[in-house]
Amino acid sequence: MDKTWTITANEPVTLRVRKLQKGGYSLCIDFNEINQLQELIHDRVDVVEKYENYKVPLLADYLEQHKSESLLTHRGNSYILLCQNMKNKLKEFLGKRFDMLHMNEVTTKLCRDFVRYLRTTKTSNGKMLSAVSIHHYFSVFKGLLNAAVKDEVIPFNPIDRMKRGELPERPTTVRCFLDAAEVARLAATPCRNDEVRRAFLFSCLTGLRISDIRQLTWGNFRKLGDYWYCHVVMQKTQEPIVCKLSTAAQTLLEMVDRSREVIFKLPSTSTIERTVQKWTEKAGIAKHVTFHTARHSYATIALMAGADLYTISTLLGHKNIRSTQIYAAVVDAKRDAANDGVSKLFQKHLNSLKK
Repeated sequence: MDKTWTITANEPVTLRVRKLQKGGYSLCIDFNEINQLQELIHDRVDVVEKYENYKVPLLADYLEQHKSESLLTHRGNSYILLCQNMKNKLKEFLGKRFDMLHMNEVTTKLCRDFVRYLRTTKTSNGKMLSAVSIHHYFSVFKGLLNAAVKDEVIPFNPIDRMKRGELPERPTTVRCFLDAAEVARLAATPCRNDEVRRAFLFSCLTGLRISDIRQLTWGNFRKLGDYWYCHVVMQKTQEPIVCKLSTAAQTLLEMVDRSREVIFKLPSTSTIERTVQKWTEKAGIAKHVTFHTARHSYATIALMAGADLYTISTLLGHKNIRSTQIYAAVVDAKRDAANDGVSKLFQKHLNSLKK
């Protein structure tokens, strides 16, 4: 009689070997599609059981938890405010469902409908939400769901199943910045709060955000040879960066008492913004300058000085170079304006020679 041996590997096939009565062997390959299907079902059951063996939190409760944790970790006040504004819009959108909806009930369809609501709803002033606001609100909502995946509250982010065209795009904005001459003018102008003055100028020379400057201690600085280096884990992105301090930045650092743990003792954000605006007005700069303008100024001045876009992106801690390209557009426009000015002066001179 024929004898059969079965060789099974951990693969989607099974090899069967049969010895024939008249000599020789017969080989037969079986595809284990059924086994594969069973494995997939088993994995799916494991995932379902994993997320059903405990009480899934309500969306409203998890949002509040996310806000509280963000306040204690790497998020600043601006993010907390965005969270609150997004929550208000989500509550308007969901109505009575807001207080009853569990996290695992946030579907891709609900996310799509939320985008449509943001694009069609109006503010208390009767105006449509700006594209910037829509982008920011939905980004915070996506961040909330990403956090839920990380916390194993939900198995995946339903927004990831939306198509690119369905997602709110970040609009291109014209950012206010100061040129080198304006920064020098500010440095020479007295400010009612010297801590704010030094912190703003330090940001102009390093590109650090106010959230990163607030946390700076002497432990963030190392001296190698004749130069100081700043080592920071950026609060917004949790990305580590290392930047070499310029001579001017070192001078600002040397003004600080080494017995102080915190380099810059800054007041509230609202007080800082009022102080900066009054200071720039006193310097004769007719621009709406905020503390964050210092970061924009650092990027544009560096590009004007010949630094490449990739280097600036690295120094700013951008995860995507597209975030840095806005500065290149601003610099190109400034260069074009300068070239046009030179051309007009030259043409005026040529016209005078024709007479």
